[in-house]
Amino acid sequence: MRKPLLCTLALSLCLGCCSCGSDMSDDKISVMLTDGDNFEITSENPVRINSGEDAVFDVELDKNYKFPSDLPDNMTYKKGQIIISDVKYPATYELYAIDSKSTKKYTFSLQSLSGGGYTRSSVSSGKYPNGTKITVSATPKKDYEFVGWSLDKTLQNEGELLSSNRSYSFILTEGTTIHANFINTAPKVEDTSSKPAASLNESRIMLYHPNGGIIKDSEDEFYTAKTYDHYFLMPNTLPGANEIFIREGYKLVGFSDNADGSGNFYGLGHTARFAQGERAVTSLYCVWEKYSDISLFTYENYENGLIITKYNGNEEKVVIPEIIDGKKVLSIAKGAISGDRIKTIMLPYCLVSAESGAVYDCPSLEKVHMSDAIRSVPNDMFTDTAKIKTIHVDAAIRPAYTSNYRNFSLKYQYLISLPDDRPKVVVLSGSNTDHGVDTLLMEQSLGGKYYCVNFGTDAAFNITLILDSIGSLLGDGDYMIHNFEQMDYCRGTFEINALSFQGLESNYNILSLVDFSKYTNFFEALCAFNETRGKSIGGDYNSNPNVHNKRGEKHSIQGNYNTDDFFVGSNGRFEFSDTLISKEEAANLCSVYDNIRATGATVLVSYPSFNYNAVIEEYRNKDAYDEYDSFLRENLNAPLISKVHDYIFPGKYMSNTDYHLNEHGRKIRTANLLRDFCAYTKDEYTPIDVSDEDLSFWNN
Repeated sequence: MRKPLLCTLALSLCLGCCSCGSDMSDDKISVMLTDGDNFEITSENPVRINSGEDAVFDVELDKNYKFPSDLPDNMTYKKGQIIISDVKYPATYELYAIDSKSTKKYTFSLQSLSGGGYTRSSVSSGKYPNGTKITVSATPKKDYEFVGWSLDKTLQNEGELLSSNRSYSFILTEGTTIHANFINTAPKVEDTSSKPAASLNESRIMLYHPNGGIIKDSEDEFYTAKTYDHYFLMPNTLPGANEIFIREGYKLVGFSDNADGSGNFYGLGHTARFAQGERAVTSLYCVWEKYSDISLFTYENYENGLIITKYNGNEEKVVIPEIIDGKKVLSIAKGAISGDRIKTIMLPYCLVSAESGAVYDCPSLEKVHMSDAIRSVPNDMFTDTAKIKTIHVDAAIRPAYTSNYRNFSLKYQYLISLPDDRPKVVVLSGSNTDHGVDTLLMEQSLGGKYYCVNFGTDAAFNITLILDSIGSLLGDGDYMIHNFEQMDYCRGTFEINALSFQGLESNYNILSLVDFSKYTNFFEALCAFNETRGKSIGGDYNSNPNVHNKRGEKHSIQGNYNTDDFFVGSNGRFEFSDTLISKEEAANLCSVYDNIRATGATVLVSYPSFNYNAVIEEYRNKDAYDEYDSFLRENLNAPLISKVHDYIFPGKYMSNTDYHLNEHGRKIRTANLLRDFCAYTKDEYTPIDVSDEDLSFWNN
């Protein structure tokens, strides 16, 4: 753990106790030196001294350890003592020791992913000896504010806040990535052009009808909730609604817009549709499933609830009760559930754990209904059973990622709310599309023939899952343009990762569209996600993404030019070879392409934007580019409409990573993609004017 060299707690005034009229001669200041690894403070701590005196601490170092040579100016180490000179205010100092025998070098990297300011470092990114002192500083741009330094991840991604000071120093003791976090403070300009529906109000009322149940601790006939449409096209239903609506002997499984359940169905926390019309009220009705008979279950006490040890029935649908004998069902034991007739299992919303093999020998099992509250459920909870095709996830927990990652929700809502009067063009990849395609400009250049949707997400999301789910929403005449990135989870794996749920937590609807029989690691990925989410402050479905318009595109991309030699390195180095995707990964992507084509849509392949300075030198040539084009053309069963050469950009066109473009780069990339698309479709279009840009790079 890296700690700051010096932390002065000016507000923690540890003054001597005194009261009016008391003797002030004992009014001293308190100075503390915090304990650290590999050394021990053996003298009084804290010490009380007069202002301006030295604070002295006896310390004992572990064998082979030493203090850094570049201690703060007022701190010295001599003969087993730390001396802090001329202390005038109450303070707490932090210190730690380093291994004097270590010859290791550690990697340091400085990141600023928002593009909201300028950063400096006393050393450049690279490898440095153990114990190296590094100082970083930040200066925000106009309309931005610096909010702090974080470790390994951005603050939005739950990175640890290290300091909110613009200048920050630390000792390098392991591989370290420091992020400078900026927020945009400029007033947002709403993009109303992307609203496909009628003009919407600022807020709307949603009425939830118990529909045979009751509202907990209330005699009201319906439950009223206010939702907002000033940013989102659709609301989310109530998370944790099973704690609001109660019906004896029944499980709340979601809501319908018809009382008899025949209308549209929405799970808990799922995206719903607003009723249309001025001041329209959206009414939703509880949908209930009868619990399996409690007498069919054997159970024991478990922590502060119960664990199911045996299910003694063989129904087609097993609905495990939430509460038995007044206690919540928290877990399921190994070997508890089996049956050759079981097709659906509905797990309790309060379930947090299960043992390996809890469900076994269920050859007919197809569907699992669960909540997002699980914390310790192994992937092999289901063993010797049919592969689960459908997973229905409900929200028992409010979303934590309600700022940056709700852009996924914006894109999803925009896509499904578009009318059917013209075909759709969905441009999908990791985060480079989010930062590098202007779909409104594409639509205008195409003369309004298509709706263009930017489905750039995040390179950490499982791209196969996103392609699979979003592709199922397309139909005859639509196009999916997949930009093949080189990041790990963009290459065609069927392994679910925890970070994918950051975008999905407000859109669990789409999980039910995917055949999960071919995916792996779902349960453990969700548990890992919840471990991180549990450390966050609960958010709200009405919270806005911070820098996105209603299309889910960035509206505040860096507008100034970077330098020609701009290079970050956080994405690794780009190569154009036949080792980037395995045959298995290529086959996975091809199978998803087949699923999309089955809807009537056409799949096309293009490229993300690459920073030329991040390309390995041996691949910076026409032969490598041509071989890479041929490699993708041969391994992916969809037309490659582009040449990689046209998507490699000089550093000056990049924004904040080696994949993300600034406004100038985005304009060129959009023009190139539009040209390639229309060359394939033979559509007429108005070329995007890029005459104000220096295009000599691509002419070489």
